[in-house]
Amino acid sequence: DANVKAEATIKVVRPELTGIEIVLADSVVEGFTTNATITVTPQFADGSVTWSSSDENIAVVDPATGVVTGKAVGKVTITATAK
Repeated sequence: DANVKAEATIKVVRPELTGIEIVLADSVVEGFTTNATITVTPQFADGSVTWSSSDENIAVVDPATGVVTGKAVGKVTITATAK
């Protein structure tokens, strides 16, 4: 019969970001680059972040892409902050 039908309702949600893990090499050669990436929890949460370096004299990080450039010998902390 042409009048037979079924309907279903679905709720669209945006998972709330609960965790960020940075994936980054242990070192980068002075004058070269390496890529920092993230893994987010839960898997489908928005992973938009801004990157920063604790000391831009030693290493700079592109705030949008996570590309880290070694500037001088030393140790820095690279941070990913959720937007």
